[in-house]
Amino acid sequence: MLYFKKIILAVGFHFLLFNLPVYADVTRVEANNGNLIMEDIPPIPQLIKDDLHRFQNVRSAPFRDWTRDGNGIYITTRFGDVRQLHRVDRAGGSRRQLTFFDEPVSSVSRQPGGNLISFAMDAGGSEYSQLFLLDPESGQSRMISDGESRNRSALWNRNGSAIAYSSTRRNGASNDLWISEIGEPENSRMILESPDGSWWGPGDWSANDRKLLIQQYISVTDSRIHLLDIETGDLTLLKGSAETPSVNIAIAFDKSGDGFYFLTDTNIEFAKLAYQRFAQPEHVVITHDIPWDVDEVAISNDRNRLAFSVNAGG
Repeated sequence: MLYFKKIILAVGFHFLLFNLPVYADVTRVEANNGNLIMEDIPPIPQLIKDDLHRFQNVRSAPFRDWTRDGNGIYITTRFGDVRQLHRVDRAGGSRRQLTFFDEPVSSVSRQPGGNLISFAMDAGGSEYSQLFLLDPESGQSRMISDGESRNRSALWNRNGSAIAYSSTRRNGASNDLWISEIGEPENSRMILESPDGSWWGPGDWSANDRKLLIQQYISVTDSRIHLLDIETGDLTLLKGSAETPSVNIAIAFDKSGDGFYFLTDTNIEFAKLAYQRFAQPEHVVITHDIPWDVDEVAISNDRNRLAFSVNAGG
């Protein structure tokens, strides 16, 4: 019996010894998915991947603007490969797609007092954003930029007759300010030639459409606000300087046109909502009692109310 047990143990040890390398070769799995090299990690079953699609492959539908009658809204959402513009006429109503391009649309804004819609889109996959006008009733659109430069930050004037925007049309690099008249987009004109390599863009139009708050962005800690007289070309620095850099973001003219609202972190820890009259050198902080950054601000059409959000808790 003892001899028989020894034979069994010897055979078992021999079987284990000769099969260990084979076992190790079978379980050692290495895969390169382009980002990571995974070793001895089993592949994810396709069933789990399919179940995750319900949570990962979802669509958002951000609000873009109100319809002219105030009853409906414009949204952008993706039902195909790219995000397009849609209209929803009532709460819970069905959407109606307005654009059908191969490239996604962005920066959607409705014409004040009118129906036309401005939007930005890369033309022909060039990654150079172009500006377009859309008639939502007919579905017809036309380009108002030159089709070759980079164009962004389109801003309607108060009466809806023109759009100010930033463009590299002059030399392909500098961010100058241009104006396109809606009836004559081919006669677009430059109203501010960028004097440096920083970014310049429109902030807000005055009530009579003769002046613009101009935003200049230099770095994450240095941004400045200017006032541009469109007729004379005079440019006046309102907030910020090279000597004492600070963050200053233009928001809007006030109702009277005597001052403007803006965000600033000048001499304070957080970005605050502030107000300053053009005739006075100092500003007044509105949100001085809120110990957080103000990150988004919107003003009502009648300029009587401001809404803002803060980054509470960081």
